Amino acid sequence: MPFGIKKPTFKCIFCNLTKEKFSSKKHIVPHSLGNNFLILDKGWVCDKCNNKCSQFESKVINHSIFGMLRAVNGVITKKGKPSRSKAYKVHWNAIPTLGKNSISVDKQDLEDKPFLKNSLVNGSAFILPAHTKYDSYISKLLLKIGVEFVSQFHNFDSFDINNAKRYIISENNNEIWPYFIIQTGNIYLHFISIFKNSKYIHSHALASGFDLYFNEIDKQLILCFKYGFLKFAVSITSNTCNWTKGLDSCNIRYVGFPIDYVNKSSN
Repeated sequence: MPFGIKKPTFKCIFCNLTKEKFSSKKHIVPHSLGNNFLILDKGWVCDKCNNKCSQFESKVINHSIFGMLRAVNGVITKKGKPSRSKAYKVHWNAIPTLGKNSISVDKQDLEDKPFLKNSLVNGSAFILPAHTKYDSYISKLLLKIGVEFVSQFHNFDSFDINNAKRYIISENNNEIWPYFIIQTGNIYLHFISIFKNSKYIHSHALASGFDLYFNEIDKQLILCFKYGFLKFAVSITSNTCNWTKGLDSCNIRYVGFPIDYVNKSSN
């Protein structure tokens, strides 16, 4: 779809304030996940809200499944070093010289977890916990990506994303906003990539390990964020789960997160 772009107003899209400083650009998908081109200019997110976002982004990138995925994607840090994260009590290290899907694990971690060592040596699959204490931070990260992208375009003005904005910068840790990991099903038939109209940019995004898709389901705006081999879906207009019926009708299977929403998974 063609996007009608807005100009930055120096009114923060999260807190709606103009009195704060706007001193930096904002990576819509965190730079630490490999994004070096999908960026919001100055004037969209104030420094105060940017710092709040950075706090949960850091936890997601360094300690959740995204920590392992960024290593698998061979992400290079701002200092030019291979990415390294600790998730599931394991240190995952990127090996950029071997390309994507190459990964190493600290020797001590392998000694402490024989099943993991055996899996990596034999090239077999290994099981990691699905739900962790970082799920709520992943939820905020997904919403942040969606809100920051749609806020700069007129095309999405009809969708109310104010609750998502409030949730992203809220310090209320008891509040939950569900998201879902897609297990099976062809999302490409039902979701449209934001990069669809530019083969060059789309190929660059895929080479960076990610893609962004949107669809309207049950009058809600749904974001699907593909990162590595996982696909995450979240509504950026409501924290209800009624829209997942749309996934059911498309024969898409999914699992609910955080664990409070595992009962909302597909049958």
